[in-house]
Amino acid sequence: MRLDWSLLLTVRSRRAVLVLPLAVGLWLGGACAPADPPAASLSGLTSTAHAAVSVSGPPPNAAPLDAAPGLADQVAPPIAPPTARPTPPPTATPTIPPPQLVRDVAPPRVSAQMAVVLDEASGAILYGRDENREVAPASLTKIVTAMVALELGHPSDRVTTDVDSRVMWDSTIMGLVPGEEVSLEDLLYGMMLPSGNDAAIAIARYIAGSETVFADLMNAKVRQLGLQHTHFMNPHGLEQEGHYSSPYDMAMLAREAMRNPFFRRLAAAKQWDASGLLRSYHLVNLNRLLWQYPGADGVKIGYEDTAINTMVVSAVRDGHRIYASFMRSTSRDADGTALLNYAFNAYAWPGQ
Repeated sequence: MRLDWSLLLTVRSRRAVLVLPLAVGLWLGGACAPADPPAASLSGLTSTAHAAVSVSGPPPNAAPLDAAPGLADQVAPPIAPPTARPTPPPTATPTIPPPQLVRDVAPPRVSAQMAVVLDEASGAILYGRDENREVAPASLTKIVTAMVALELGHPSDRVTTDVDSRVMWDSTIMGLVPGEEVSLEDLLYGMMLPSGNDAAIAIARYIAGSETVFADLMNAKVRQLGLQHTHFMNPHGLEQEGHYSSPYDMAMLAREAMRNPFFRRLAAAKQWDASGLLRSYHLVNLNRLLWQYPGADGVKIGYEDTAINTMVVSAVRDGHRIYASFMRSTSRDADGTALLNYAFNAYAWPGQ
């Protein structure tokens, strides 16, 4: 699913927008020129563009089309009516059957105020508690930052950053300083594993030129997925008026992101060694369930004073992946474990 073309033109194709009308003028000038060129040849971009405009209508002394010799005497043959054809029935969209509740398992006891468990294949909700409530998502925001960066950039891109992490006292950081040059891949690991806000800012500025324009791209992705309870104001998730999401929306965004093989590797990585122009970085994932929960393979954790603990965790068992997404938790790892255990114990997938 692609982003809004108007935003893509704004971000990545400003020069193409300026060049395209001139290119069209040049093409029209060549394609529509008369067989016998005038004595004075056209030269230069201005002359060619003018020639294209001058032939867009009939010459000043040209006779109307119906005054051409003999044309008025011709009688057009009758037009046969179209042959009626039956409208084919719509093709049914294949659906994946959701897992079925097969065991009477007590609901999970979690501290999170709102939560949801989602089946990846079918998108079915396996457990929900106030899952559409709009609250601060904290660093879960970075899931979408990575999605947009991977759509509009390439991991091998070299990025020179002006971000100074030394003044970001209240942030989790990768450790960037102005003048550092790293790959976009290293920035993505620096953003997702230690939850570097400095890396998120550097990515946004590289991809879109500013954090504000990048947030517009993030919101375009949300709209294209049809999600109703999310709006982003920045690429990192620090608290800001108008920046919110819900457990359900974040689970759906993570589900979309995990369709990208690079994102799956990024979300599952326990550590990563990055190398910049000025220094090297040893990056460790703050998602402890990657070590603690069998089959866990992502996705992102977050913390912020208002949001408290947030998390989207994914895990695979017997080939089936589910997502547990929750916010305002006081016991993140325990809540993630309880939600995953409930779904895997209570449900069975077709064929099991």
